[in-house]
This record gives sequence, structure tokens and C-alpha cells, in this order.
Amino acid sequence: MSIQQNWEEVRSLMDNRGFLPRGIKCKSCGKVLNTDGGNPAESYLGTFTGICQKCESAPPFRVETLVSGAVLWSCPPHCPSWRRDRETYLQFPDCTCSNGREREGYGYGQHFKQCPRCSERHYAHPVIAAQEAAKATKFQAYSLLLKEMDAEVRKRAKRLGIADGEVKATNPVVKKLMDDVVQENKERLVEAGMAV
Repeated sequence: MSIQQNWEEVRSLMDNRGFLPRGIKCKSCGKVLNTDGGNPAESYLGTFTGICQKCESAPPFRVETLVSGAVLWSCPPHCPSWRRDRETYLQFPDCTCSNGREREGYGYGQHFKQCPRCSERHYAHPVIAAQEAAKATKFQAYSLLLKEMDAEVRKRAKRLGIADGEVKATNPVVKKLMDDVVQENKERLVEAGMAV
């Protein structure tokens, strides 16, 4: 299912004010979200995370120990009025940071960031380094494929007399060319992890 299809499905569930239907339960504790109407952020689509306010602000807890030896911590959001989802941080047991977090900034501008020592150590682990290299290679291949497809659309548009600066998705002819190129490269896009 594509992101667009997921979005359309979710939009079909919400009411005309952007709220999801009653009865959705917290993924963490099972409590029905916004039962008393006093926590609208729990069921408003723009701030929905699937967890209730109590679980959102719960103290940090261990999620798992990773292959690198780092502990993955789930922490409350540093600024819930900006973003409600819980944040995850990596921490090695022998590091003095607070659950993988360090404070950054001054006064009211303070916020948490990932401890750089724990992060560097985690990503230097041979297994993690190999996984990250594989991701980078896949991303590079995907980026190269998109560049090739863009060049092909521009080449076809030029043959039709469309100037390079006019190659925009709002132009119906260019849109058709884009759709054709996507269909021709469907298998390659799927291999690159892109849903078509």
C-alpha cells in the first residue's frame, strides 16, 4: 500500500474537524484515547501518535539492547506542544549521559540531542557499519535511478519541443511522459524499495 493510499484511508476515518473516531485504544496501555474529551491531541489527526498522554509523558524506559551493546531508550518528547511522539536514544551502559541524551542550547531554548559519544561508538560497530553501508548503497542506487528517469523525461520533452525550464508535473504532456517513464521502470523502482 502506498503512502497516498494510507493517507486516503486515514482521511476517510476522520470527521470534518480532523478528529479520528472514538474507540481507538492506546498502543501502550490499551486505554481508549480522549475518552473524557480533555485530551484532544490524542485523537486529532495532526497530533495523533497512537498513545495516550500518560504513556507519552511516562519516564524513559529500555526498549532493547542492540547488537552493538548499546541500549535503546524510549523517552518522553522534549517539546510535546511541537511534537508528541516519544523519542529514542542510544546509550552504552558505561557512558555518563542521561539515557543516551545530552542537553543542548540555553534557557528556554534547551532541548535534548543524541549523545555523540554513544552514537559514534554504535555506528562504528562492524555489524552496524555494514548495515549502514548497505542502506547507503541502496539509497545511492535509488537516487541514480531517479536521475536517469528525470533525464529520460527531459529528453522526451525536448523531442516534443518543450523547453527544459517548462518540464513540470503541472504540464499534462510532461505528466504523461513521467507516468510512462515510471511504468517502464516499475520493476527497477520496486527493487529499489519504492511502491509504484
